[in-house]
Amino acid sequence: MQELISDFYKRFSQNGNRAEYTLCPACIILFGTKDMPHLSFKLTFGAHAAFRSRSDGRIVLSRTDNDTAESINKINIENYCGAKWAEDIFKCMSHIPQELGGAEILLHTDTGLPDFSPRTLCAAKAMSILFAPNQDPKRLIFAADAPVYMLPSLIDGKKRFFAIDPFSQNYTDYEFPLWGYKAIIAKIKPKPAKAFSRSFLERERKRLTLATSALLCRDFSSLSNLMQESSKDMLSENGFENINSLFGFAGEFTNAVRVLHDFSGIIALVQSEQADEFTMLLGDRQEKKSGMRPDFYISN
Repeated sequence: MQELISDFYKRFSQNGNRAEYTLCPACIILFGTKDMPHLSFKLTFGAHAAFRSRSDGRIVLSRTDNDTAESINKINIENYCGAKWAEDIFKCMSHIPQELGGAEILLHTDTGLPDFSPRTLCAAKAMSILFAPNQDPKRLIFAADAPVYMLPSLIDGKKRFFAIDPFSQNYTDYEFPLWGYKAIIAKIKPKPAKAFSRSFLERERKRLTLATSALLCRDFSSLSNLMQESSKDMLSENGFENINSLFGFAGEFTNAVRVLHDFSGIIALVQSEQADEFTMLLGDRQEKKSGMRPDFYISN
């Protein structure tokens, strides 16, 4: 945080208001799919923003990975034409149902993967803090055209598990500490998957109910077994060889392995002391099997 704040002052000077900071963690679906009730899991990495208001009505955006800045006056925000990443943010801001003022925002992402870099949501959250502190997070999700499973990104606090209804966007959060574990995501290039069968969706709804019960009871063993069961069921409907092997290799370390909803990899809850061994061996074995090494993302 402090490094980002320091970078902010170098770019925007120390004249003016004190800079604030916020984080928008990335999220993944742990049970269900994005089109049905699901359990969203908040990671510990994502997008960060240092920001402050300015009095002239101009909104200035910058990123830590380049030295350029994009800006526009708030009254012309819908007419911006420039860099695509900034266009997405300005478009989102134009849909926030609140009177916005001028601002300076410096954005940083922990990874280069768009799925794990909710830059637009982070900028929207920063503007909401400045000008609409009581804004409903659902409205920001709508403004950013973000998937509903990203809703926890906008909710501060230590809770990381959220059961979400994608239609009402109502959610229930769960206190379930993961002391001594790391969440490790192994990503590979996804393949188009066919739609899930109705019978799968019915079984997944039941698993979602059981998973929330396990969270309430802090039953890690039951949660792990449900993750494994869900993954096997997914793979029985879309049996991609690379995902099958990745799931199998990860399962030798832990039962808590779930295939990602878009078949782009897996997430595994691994004991912290095994994290390095897990990534090394899983990477080596998957590369030997498929010729491609997964990209790993580790969340504390």
